Amino acid sequence: MNTAKNIEDFSGQEAKSVFKLKGKQKDSFSQDSLQLYYKQIDRYPVLSAEDEQELAKRAVEQDDPKARFQLVTSHLRLVVKIAGSFQRRFRENMLDLIQEGNMGLMRAAEKFDPDRGVRFGLYAAYWIKAHMRKYIMDNWRLVKLGTNQKQRKLFYNLKREQDRMRANGDEPTPEELAEQFDVDVQDVVDMDGRLRGPDMSLDRPVSEDSGTAYLELLPSQDEPTESVVLRRQMSQVIQERIEAFLPRLDGKERDILRQRLLTDKGTTLREIGERHGVTRERIRQVEVRLKAKLQNHLRAQTLEGVR
Repeated sequence: MNTAKNIEDFSGQEAKSVFKLKGKQKDSFSQDSLQLYYKQIDRYPVLSAEDEQELAKRAVEQDDPKARFQLVTSHLRLVVKIAGSFQRRFRENMLDLIQEGNMGLMRAAEKFDPDRGVRFGLYAAYWIKAHMRKYIMDNWRLVKLGTNQKQRKLFYNLKREQDRMRANGDEPTPEELAEQFDVDVQDVVDMDGRLRGPDMSLDRPVSEDSGTAYLELLPSQDEPTESVVLRRQMSQVIQERIEAFLPRLDGKERDILRQRLLTDKGTTLREIGERHGVTRERIRQVEVRLKAKLQNHLRAQTLEGVR
């Protein structure tokens, strides 16, 4: 889409000032800039359903640029509203979001079919959000995120689902979130780490007065032989102590231990609950007690070993 030409077609220089937030307004993200823009778009009235339908038909059937301009400018407040919700979630520049949303709004005006019986605002919201999401995805990190559909799903929804679960008293686990979004557990872990941590160049000095870069402090990828042997020995000891612990457990506890605590890709609480005919919450409570029992068992075994 040739954005510059479309803006010219709407209504010359007046449209440019509304749709393309350039110069001082865009460079300085300030409350004054936003207030100035709000006053600018407040001049355009909200349309009734009948006026909206008439303008849409003129824009489509007669290719009337003035009708399209009125249709678009009457929905600039919708762009601001959607931009506000995105800005609160992703902390992006409000004016950048508005500009991207305005591009989506104009795209909606080009594609809208007034004979489908749908209000233009509802249809336009799809294109506004699509343009804003693409902008956020392209600018969120130096290392690009959301290169496939699963990553995009996690990028937009992971934090919101985590907050919802915590508000209900549950601490979200990667396994539960992976089930919720129908993705691999590792996808959840990777995206959560990316969203939590900022980008940092490995060539950046450790401190202002240091000539050492972070890259120089990265450990070797080759694990020392001593560490490999020690890790294998520790793994064998722990495995033996867990085997000695199993006879003290009932069926639910053994299932939880094997299916959740001793595996990287654990079964969900819901699945184990259904298997044993109890609720997810009941399984969570059993798991908490089981972790404490296992910890006490391993601690006691360790103390016996050093006597």
